[in-house]
Amino acid sequence: MNDTRFVQIQRRGKYTESEFWEMVVALDARKWTNLLPPQLPIEDLPTSRAKNFVTPVDAPVPDCLTCGACCTFLFVVGVKAADDAPPETIWNVTDESGEVIVDSYLKRDAETLFCTALKPTADGEMPCGIYEKRPQTCRKFEAGSDKCHALRRIYGFEPFLTVQEMFAALQVLKSKESAAVSPETIRDAKIVKTENGNFKIIAEMQNGASRTIHTFDPHRESWRQFQFSGTTLSDAQQMIELPSNTGEKD
Repeated sequence: MNDTRFVQIQRRGKYTESEFWEMVVALDARKWTNLLPPQLPIEDLPTSRAKNFVTPVDAPVPDCLTCGACCTFLFVVGVKAADDAPPETIWNVTDESGEVIVDSYLKRDAETLFCTALKPTADGEMPCGIYEKRPQTCRKFEAGSDKCHALRRIYGFEPFLTVQEMFAALQVLKSKESAAVSPETIRDAKIVKTENGNFKIIAEMQNGASRTIHTFDPHRESWRQFQFSGTTLSDAQQMIELPSNTGEKD
């Protein structure tokens, strides 16, 4: 995808899933031209310090204002319907009909590829322009988490792991991967419109099976597909049944 086409797309606020993911794949390839190779699969690392298995417990916590690695690297930052992020910072993704919004993500800058909410300053700081209204996805990403440190390494902000550290981390990931292929884990989720105007959430399981896990009135509830991907059926059901914890239902 050339820069001219991306600038044209970037100005839009909504597009279909096929358009969106074509763009994301192209941008993901482009961003790696100036980064160091990752030692560990970044997508599998925790964003919570409490779940760290790579970073020592006494490691210093990085200063977000002089970093910005997560805001520049992570292209698919989900925004829930209940989040308070300003509409101009959001890309809405629809089904192929263009009618049903199934996902929402923070926009990227056409030139830098940074999150558009990131506001670099002349003195090297990287503050968030919507910090008080940032999505829950951002709030859950903790400075000092394993994923935070991994991103800092590919930007050259921290030294690489030793061979021993990398081997130990890969062993932990291997054991976690075995648990993740449970048939109870949702590989992906789809929101589709029903004949009576309601929406249903279809979970595509790790074993290839599909099942409807929830049907809802779009005037009373709002959900996004990304909220269910990677969760277990029980966690998804709990999220649906406890709206006070998620703020999704009116």
